[in-house]
Amino acid sequence: MFRLASTSQPSPPSPLQPPIERPAADRYSLWFNSYLSTIITVAILGGQITFTLVVGQLAEPVPSSIFTPNTVRHLIAAAWLLFTATLGVGVLMSLLFTDVADHYGTGDIPRFDGVFGLWVSFLLNFLPIGAFLLLGLATVAYAPVVGWIGVAGVGGFGVLVGKYWWHGW
Repeated sequence: MFRLASTSQPSPPSPLQPPIERPAADRYSLWFNSYLSTIITVAILGGQITFTLVVGQLAEPVPSSIFTPNTVRHLIAAAWLLFTATLGVGVLMSLLFTDVADHYGTGDIPRFDGVFGLWVSFLLNFLPIGAFLLLGLATVAYAPVVGWIGVAGVGGFGVLVGKYWWHGW
């Protein structure tokens, strides 16, 4: 039998080798960039959908609704405002965060320390929750049971996010 000469290609990493650990700042940087991308995407989609509802013709709410059509329009408009604010904060933080990562290149993120970091994370977490709460209330006018379930679900989620925002994981 003939045997081919071996090539000098590096062997693939063994599945038994532990993964290469990245520094904590690098892991945070990757996580925060993907988190900002997700928040910006939710804000763009939510803003687009709510804006079309604000300028469009709304159907009459169910007769037993506690909200008038004008109140529903105001709730949806307020949700659009919160989505727009989320987009603004998300884009601004994305720009600031990218500047820090590129400028320092050390993995240190001094702009997100202390009170500033707390307020940024508060806005990025609670502006979309507020927008979804308002949309849940607007839904109450058309499908009361579904709307109240949505309000309760988003409210419960907001309480959990608040707990973990304040006390950490």
